[in-house]
Amino acid sequence: MYVILFFDNIILFYITINDRNDHKNGSTPMKAIVIDIDDTVLDFGSRLREFVNHQYDKQVTGKPLAWDLCEWLGIKEGQDVTILKEFASSWQFGALDALPGASRILTKLTQEGYDIFCITACSRDPQVEALRRANMYHCFGNIFQEIFFVEFGESKATYLNKIKETHEIHAFVDDKYANLVDAENAGIEHCIMIKQPHNKVFRDKITCAHDWYEISYIIQTWHEKTWSVQ
Repeated sequence: MYVILFFDNIILFYITINDRNDHKNGSTPMKAIVIDIDDTVLDFGSRLREFVNHQYDKQVTGKPLAWDLCEWLGIKEGQDVTILKEFASSWQFGALDALPGASRILTKLTQEGYDIFCITACSRDPQVEALRRANMYHCFGNIFQEIFFVEFGESKATYLNKIKETHEIHAFVDDKYANLVDAENAGIEHCIMIKQPHNKVFRDKITCAHDWYEISYIIQTWHEKTWSVQ
């Protein structure tokens, strides 16, 4: 009995190693979903609004109607960069809420065999990174293959190309149109822009989704998959 069990363990280990080698050799590429974080899976805008109203004694309402935050926040040109850095170092930045459906759909995607990668433009500062990782774990658990960090305004193409070395990217999801254009230029065919008030003018240029339930449907349609979300 002992010999048989030991033999089974060896065979199982051999299969695992073979499977990984197949992925590396490209015969059965692993599949990935790559996502932005702020206002894509976490509600960045609402918490930023609360932070600014409290710290600067303002009465900001709603969400920004443009990528430039100055008009929305009622501040001088360029002051938004300072405020974003202050916010990203605050405890509030580590306490963003998940957007509707994000946790349920991302968990389902992992169950369907997808590796989930995040590329977030919130700074490479260690404190900011720690707050972001803790927030993501609190909202979604340990479901992410990797979280990559870039600076504000930096292109995500480098990390998209890095992911492409090992995975077939079935969807890239972001709320910033410029990031999606970068992804398309990097050869990512399946890009989805999650709707936010600031990206309304770009919605006729790319595939859009209202929420994560619609994103799930689009991915299923593109790749001829079917699954149910409980």
